[in-house]
Amino acid sequence: MGDEPGKSDFNRAFFMEFDVAEKDFTYSDITHSFDGINESLFLDWVHYNDVAAQKVAEIVYSHIEPAIKIAEKKRK
Repeated sequence: MGDEPGKSDFNRAFFMEFDVAEKDFTYSDITHSFDGINESLFLDWVHYNDVAAQKVAEIVYSHIEPAIKIAEKKRK
């Protein structure tokens, strides 16, 4: 089950445009976050397993940790 013909080209072009587009929201590209992990990360074509979910959670936390720390200081 490889990529559909032209799909990779479309995805590459889409994300190249998306990356440079002006956004009114925070966006973090985590495309290469699983690079170097040599174990299975998916239950199927779409759903992450526990190893991948942990990695995604760590990445998300690293991005929101500064805001959490600011909020914690304001509460004290």
